Amino acid sequence: MSDITKKDPPPFPTKLDFSSMRQGIGLPGMNLSSPSSQIQFMFDLTVSMFSCFEIVRQKLTEIIDDVSKYSPGVEFAVSAYRNHGDENNYEQIVYLTKLSNDVQELHKAISKIKKGGGGNDALTCMEDALHETNKQAWNSKCAKSLVIIGDMPPHGVIDKKDKCPNKIDYEIELAGLREKKIKIYSVFCGHNPQVKTFYEKIANDSGGKFLQIAEIDILVDLLKGICLKGNNKLTVFLKENEKMLPTRTARLLLDLDKQ
Repeated sequence: MSDITKKDPPPFPTKLDFSSMRQGIGLPGMNLSSPSSQIQFMFDLTVSMFSCFEIVRQKLTEIIDDVSKYSPGVEFAVSAYRNHGDENNYEQIVYLTKLSNDVQELHKAISKIKKGGGGNDALTCMEDALHETNKQAWNSKCAKSLVIIGDMPPHGVIDKKDKCPNKIDYEIELAGLREKKIKIYSVFCGHNPQVKTFYEKIANDSGGKFLQIAEIDILVDLLKGICLKGNNKLTVFLKENEKMLPTRTARLLLDLDKQ
């Protein structure tokens, strides 16, 4: 994979210290063989995302490390996608790992994914990635999250759905994810207002949250908050730490606690 010139990343808020909440995180009788939460990351590999690519890879690795240390019962998966029209230039246009708590294997999967692609119309095959995501071994009894990071939509948002050569309807795929109670946390990296509205909508419709790329570090704290909520510890944490949290982070965690 060729290197790109790294740009200084936008300023990120200070990370929160959840270490005081790590002790006793398991509930009595909890079956640790079952995941406490499941989180899949999905990101765009194409040329318009090159300036964000290394930042995204670095942050995904950090998030997996941080959240898994805090809550070992979490399963992660990684998905990435290119554009239709890239099939002849790359071995795959959609990448997907199985849900797993094997952190080292996840690191290897992330490191092997190569940036590139752009297709014929600049629109991504996100609809194909959503279709494959619906096939994952999602557990009906735990909190489930899908983090989507990109700057362009699937076919059917700013063009017609039949532009997808595989005839996949992104709205049907999103409905399938909602039926599985998977919350989407979208991270928008672009500038197009219409596309931004799409990223906002898929998060809001699922009960998730919309973030800008400059807020990606908030994902760490938000995903930890999901784990705290699943173990009935989020309310206590907020009572003890709300005044010390950055405003945006506090608001997101308070909203999460109310759900």
